[in-house]
Amino acid sequence: MKHCIFASMKYLLFIGIIVGFLLPSCGSKKPETEAPVINVMTEDTMKAFFVDLFLTESLIRQKEREGRNVSWFSNHYYSLMLEKYNMDTTRIVNSFQYYAERPEILKAISSKALDSLTIVEAHLQAQPN
Repeated sequence: MKHCIFASMKYLLFIGIIVGFLLPSCGSKKPETEAPVINVMTEDTMKAFFVDLFLTESLIRQKEREGRNVSWFSNHYYSLMLEKYNMDTTRIVNSFQYYAERPEILKAISSKALDSLTIVEAHLQAQPN
């Protein structure tokens, strides 16, 4: 039972980060003074992280539609993402906060991530079965 609660909490943390920082960024203004960038992903890393995040969320939603244990899949795949990028939730939060204060950069990163996924999809569809 404790494992399921942990997995649900981790899943809710990722969703909370996305909703909490991406949606309000539309009305954000740039800070008046630039603070030193500490523990924040680069734009390229953030783009790759978004690609993996979008794919992971898609996979988890598919498992949910199949009636599978979403808590297990959430915990497993998000743990793999943290390991892949060698980061903790503090770095993710710092990165989302940093880019949320720079909505134009965040929008460009998100667009590049979606473009990457579109290119992959086109390549996959072009391959013979």
